[in-house]
Amino acid sequence: MLKSDRERRRVLVVAPLYYPDAGIGSHRAGKLVRYLGQFGWQPTVLTLREEYYRYCHPVVDPALRFQIPPGTEVVRTHYASVVMLRPLVRRLQSPLRRARPAAVASWNDRASEEKIRWARWIEVPDFVGWLPFGIIHGLRHARRCDVVWATSPPTGGVCLGAVLARLTGRPFVADFRDPWSAKGVCLHATRFHAGMDRSWEGFVLATAARIAVVTKEMAEDLARLFPAYAHKIHVIYNGYDPEDFSLFADRPARCGPIGEVSVGYLGTLYQGRQQFMRRFLEGVREFNAGSGEFKVRVVVRGPAHEDVAAQARAAGIEQTCDIGPPVPYREALRLMSNLDVMLVVGAEAHGHALTGKVFEYIGARKPILAVTPEGALSRFVRENRIGAAVEPATGGQVADAIRDLVSRYPEFAVHLDAVAVRFTRQEIARQTARLLDEAVDEAVRPWQGGTR
Repeated sequence: MLKSDRERRRVLVVAPLYYPDAGIGSHRAGKLVRYLGQFGWQPTVLTLREEYYRYCHPVVDPALRFQIPPGTEVVRTHYASVVMLRPLVRRLQSPLRRARPAAVASWNDRASEEKIRWARWIEVPDFVGWLPFGIIHGLRHARRCDVVWATSPPTGGVCLGAVLARLTGRPFVADFRDPWSAKGVCLHATRFHAGMDRSWEGFVLATAARIAVVTKEMAEDLARLFPAYAHKIHVIYNGYDPEDFSLFADRPARCGPIGEVSVGYLGTLYQGRQQFMRRFLEGVREFNAGSGEFKVRVVVRGPAHEDVAAQARAAGIEQTCDIGPPVPYREALRLMSNLDVMLVVGAEAHGHALTGKVFEYIGARKPILAVTPEGALSRFVRENRIGAAVEPATGGQVADAIRDLVSRYPEFAVHLDAVAVRFTRQEIARQTARLLDEAVDEAVRPWQGGTR
């Protein structure tokens, strides 16, 4: 029997990465679970055991366990890591390449920029080794729930959610934080692997009653690629939690101390973002060389700190940089509160993506400097007037953007206050709860008597 409207509905949240993983993607599911209860939903979380989180993100923050609401059921499972199969894959790759040289031409054209990784021969979809464990442990919980919600990346999460929904007859809501089929994002070993991944994507979209994406550009692109599913697609942006910033409510009223502007970057660099970080550092060099009033100090915390330090040395600005390893979430928030401007770098392969860091920076009320190709990120920054966005061909363009941020700092602060109320995690949870309600109501509509 279905629960009555007066009772709380249950949702199975399928999230490969969940607290205490400290990656920005973990907050999508983590904050959703924290606030869904306010909108009549009781979540059960299906995720990996904590020791597997390092395969996707190197930072685990134990303090994030306190973000999990008391009484929340969290089911943590094993994961068949392809690391265990690495020796076998290496032995297989050589004869396969000799036997099928045409496969080299079918690799994504960006693959020539780096060594073909062994994981591309097995992980279709990403984290495919989670599926058998997720199915075994998730079936019982999916049957007890009214709907299945799953998030991606990694794409194995939404694949598992779709399989559980098909096996149990429950409606399914798919959540995409990044595009699945974007050029340069999914690097496949052969055409066969690419076709298999595309088939998984079609299966997920066909199964989903509702599809959530994080930008308008992603929605338009997905509707173009899969027009039959366009009516299912809804835009639900990422967000920030005002409670996370309650300890850091006092922020500078002006841009930095006299003589200095601090620009910070907190997070990872991957899939083409390194070149835009290099252009930013070159822009800092030009700004500091030509500015008589302000100098820029660069603060970076993240797994790629050694690479960024090498780029800073190459640019000749290491003396004005503070570069270090990743820090816990609370420390990252403290750093944000003490910085003047937050940096976001994009990549050619992620033109439709809008990183969750943008919304953390909005929550911190910090103007954003986006060094990125033209796309969703640059348009979002300009349309909301919360900073400057530049696609630099030279360091001078970055330097000009920094000057613009400094001169208009009070104006950006006003716009940040106005924009921030639209992107709280509570609002994101409310929008998601509406999709869950719609999916369940649509699934039971033929059974007006209240039975399935």
